[in-house]
Amino acid sequence: MTDPQTIRLPSGGSATIGDIKLIRGGDKRNIRLKFASMGINGLIFIAQAEMAKLLITEWSLPYAPDAKLPREDPDVYDSIEPDDADAIEAIIEPLVNVLFPPPADPADAAKPGSPTEPADV
Repeated sequence: MTDPQTIRLPSGGSATIGDIKLIRGGDKRNIRLKFASMGINGLIFIAQAEMAKLLITEWSLPYAPDAKLPREDPDVYDSIEPDDADAIEAIIEPLVNVLFPPPADPADAAKPGSPTEPADV
């Protein structure tokens, strides 16, 4: 994603998701620390929520009209309605692989775009 994307939330509010380049090295490190003790299943959920907190550049929530941006008050993201969180995290999900690419797998060598070279046999 290179341009901000504004989405309509199920609650009737809206959220603008900024470019992934808003996330800095320290942000990435902090996200990694949050899921260091979790397995891969926990990783995606933690990463989506933590990245959302960093990438939301504007929002309007009808049930919390004075809510600060999550980057300013990370706890506010935890208080949004579940359907709103799902809508935001659906936009964030593809960005998780940009920041945290999956490990190379030799079995994927034949897939287009794979960074893995075919094994010599």
